[in-house]
Amino acid sequence: KMFETCFNTRKNVLGESHPDTLNTMKMLGITYSHQYGKEKEAENTYVACLKLCKDNLGSEYSDSLGVMNDLAVLYQEQDRFGEAEALYLSCVNIRKKVLGPTHP
Repeated sequence: KMFETCFNTRKNVLGESHPDTLNTMKMLGITYSHQYGKEKEAENTYVACLKLCKDNLGSEYSDSLGVMNDLAVLYQEQDRFGEAEALYLSCVNIRKKVLGPTHP
């Protein structure tokens, strides 16, 4: 409930695409993902957040990759391995491109 209130307040005050709003949206997705029966809310939140991150920050931005990874974890926990693998591979490939193949 607290993250929902915080997210709605930030969205109204700062705007939907503000980095602080996006971070709170991600945290809301994490909160949903840790609650039994809230998997669909988690997925919807992550998908919406990932789109906003990509559209406003770019797909190579660390916050975009963090949301992508969190969505992959959710899919993995739901035994949706094909979708999880695709997202994990996208994260790895983008990180290699941005940071270089020898980055630890």
